[in-house]
Amino acid sequence: MDDYRQHLENCLHIEQDSQSSDVEQFSGLLESFRDDMEEVITHSSKTKLGLSRKRGQYSTVRDRR
Repeated sequence: MDDYRQHLENCLHIEQDSQSSDVEQFSGLLESFRDDMEEVITHSSKTKLGLSRKRGQYSTVRDRR
């Protein structure tokens, strides 16, 4: 019975390590996406592009403010 318990504990540790790695990887991807979006927003604000909804589709238009 102790061998089976040890086996289950080992499986649990392996699963916890795997999930921890997945969380770290997702966190890195999320941070990268946020940085990319920040760059897009900065670029968009410099060129003053906006979105206009036309017949259910979005297209870019110059902001005329």
